[in-house]
Amino acid sequence: MPERTPMKSLKDSILESMDCEDRALLPYLPYIVQDIWTLGTDPKAIINLLKNKCVKTRDLSVLDLGCGKGAVSVQLSKELGCRCHGIDGVASFIDEARQYAKQYNVEELCTFEVGDIRKKIKELPSYDIIILGAIGPVFGSYTETIEKIKSHLNPKGFIVIDDAYLIENAPSKPGYKTKTQLLAQIHATGMEIIDEHIFSKERMEQSNLDMFQKIKLRSEELMVKHPDKKQLFENYVHDQREENQILETDVINAIFLLQER
Repeated sequence: MPERTPMKSLKDSILESMDCEDRALLPYLPYIVQDIWTLGTDPKAIINLLKNKCVKTRDLSVLDLGCGKGAVSVQLSKELGCRCHGIDGVASFIDEARQYAKQYNVEELCTFEVGDIRKKIKELPSYDIIILGAIGPVFGSYTETIEKIKSHLNPKGFIVIDDAYLIENAPSKPGYKTKTQLLAQIHATGMEIIDEHIFSKERMEQSNLDMFQKIKLRSEELMVKHPDKKQLFENYVHDQREENQILETDVINAIFLLQER
């Protein structure tokens, strides 16, 4: 049998999705990203992919794993009439997601809850669409992750994956695979990519700059409030700058729409 990839703890999984390694930063992350609604994938790109491939969109059931502040679920519900169920491990993010659902008048279509998606998945029904929005292969490899979640996918349903892969001849980077490696893990599950959205370098640069400026501002505020932890926040700003450099030069950022072959 193939060796299974050990799963990270919930805390470590949250930190990894936020491009962070130091657990001491975890209590401060909600403050640092308070000005950012879309923490992961681009809702508009997902909406366009689904419009292109779905015969109907209204009343589709959507599972948004690691939903953050609900940007994808809320906008899918608002524009397409989808019924969305979002789960995230950060309680304050879920509180904000519920507020956004009210603000956009889609609270009847959106359900948000706090939880570890690796445990919650066992209790869930089936959905038409399951979204992994820039949270990585949370159940191990992508093969293991897709195998785990596809048992909760309705016939002819879709899985949406937002991730990045190394450009050709780029030096290896921790946490990043080549497109060939990524496709091999996907195809091993019997799924195939039926459509994709590739983000331009210009789009990534603008998005990263906007987020970085907000993160830097809030991190600097925390340095003043907690001078004894100044190095912690400086390290996070430094890591964000380095991660943005990778995203803008060494990898291709994409959203894949998968369906069973």
